[in-house]
Amino acid sequence: MKTVTPPAVLVLAEALDNVGDLALLCQLAEGLRSRCGLNDITVRVWQHPSPETADWLFRHGIDIQPARSLSGLFPRQRLLLYGGGQVVRGNVSPASMLVLVATLLAASARQTSCVALAIGASKLPQGWPTWLWRLALSRFKLIAARDSISQSILNSLCGSSMPIALTADLAFLPSPLHNRLQLPSKPRHLVIAPCCDASEGRSLDPLKLVPFVRAFAPNITHIVIVCHDARPGMDGIIARDIRAAFSTIQGLHVDLVETTDLAHVTEIYRDAHAVITNRLHALIFALLARKPAIIIDDGNPKLAAAAARFHVPLWQENRTVKEPDEHALSWEWTERGGLIREQALAQAGADAERNFSLLATVLRLKLSSELDNAANEHATRT
Repeated sequence: MKTVTPPAVLVLAEALDNVGDLALLCQLAEGLRSRCGLNDITVRVWQHPSPETADWLFRHGIDIQPARSLSGLFPRQRLLLYGGGQVVRGNVSPASMLVLVATLLAASARQTSCVALAIGASKLPQGWPTWLWRLALSRFKLIAARDSISQSILNSLCGSSMPIALTADLAFLPSPLHNRLQLPSKPRHLVIAPCCDASEGRSLDPLKLVPFVRAFAPNITHIVIVCHDARPGMDGIIARDIRAAFSTIQGLHVDLVETTDLAHVTEIYRDAHAVITNRLHALIFALLARKPAIIIDDGNPKLAAAAARFHVPLWQENRTVKEPDEHALSWEWTERGGLIREQALAQAGADAERNFSLLATVLRLKLSSELDNAANEHATRT
């Protein structure tokens, strides 16, 4: 009888020079290997990663496949996988969307399983983005959303033909990443992690950050500005302005970190007093490291949803900064809101695990069908 082996996995990605996206890939690989026994993992990228990121992938046993190639368009893998992140959005290039749709159509013709785990979704503009995303999503056997807002958007795109499961961001999956973030540490600095993305209208006002930080962290002597996305035109644009705004304060040391070295970034969050950010995965790193955090509201609904779920202060940039109140950064994890956050994190971890139990169910159905076919072929021959 034919032996059915675990399928090779192709993870579909745009770019991996964002620390949060790299962490998600790390978490996905951990889940695939430890929960599903899937070890043959390749990531297909539209933009080739930096040498630093490519080295990280090599050391973690993940192959790279360029999307702009025949092998990328017609992959050999039997499982195509979207593995987390803000996947469904309107600022994807038309060329990459067409390649994605062509890949999924070819995969369907070859009876390749297409699965999306813990994906985020933004509202799409009318026209070709909506039409192409609907066509792409119709090719998936399983779609899991990382939050209720994304689930609602995906339901509107897919209709009743594809029920959307609700799970949680893969960053919450219990893993070695969590262990590293929770190692004993001596808080040394305040982390500011700005998100700057003109295509999504996201940014921070560096000048408004100065009175904000001085009011809520008056004794801080060291700030580390972390660029999660160090590509040109992204976080570095305002990160350097933030550094300049704080450089005039006597006795305050300011560092700027632009790297995709996940281990180094993990250490920075682990050793933080607290975190100020308008970036979702910076908040998640802070939560996993059990650090006080404040979200600067830039209008993105996923920040408001995370603030409500984890009982984290959401601050409006135009709010007048007064004396420290219940939003102060001295608000320790074990004090107000700590129990709620611990319970929410435990639930998020369980929801993140569900991504892989759902995937295992899909794979069992697929493998069971192949075993039945193999048995029938064997019976026919004998």
